[in-house]
Amino acid sequence: MFEQSIDDRLASLGILFPAASEPAAKYANYVNAADPDFEEHHKALNGCSDLMLDVFGKRGRHARSVLGAVSVRDNLPIIVDSIFEVEA
Repeated sequence: MFEQSIDDRLASLGILFPAASEPAAKYANYVNAADPDFEEHHKALNGCSDLMLDVFGKRGRHARSVLGAVSVRDNLPIIVDSIFEVEA
């Protein structure tokens, strides 16, 4: 079973602080999952989602997608890409 680690919550802080006034509208997560038997990619983004809800409450709700990758840059375990709404 996939166990949430502090790593995915800490990775989310890089998303949180540049735009601390507004949460992201969508997160895309790339999981370093070279093991072909690994099927719990979706659980890797739970720490990020939980943190956004903890910080922003209902405003922290968001869309998300998760993909498994054979390799990611610098052999990172998780890469989280975020999309923000911007008012003109």
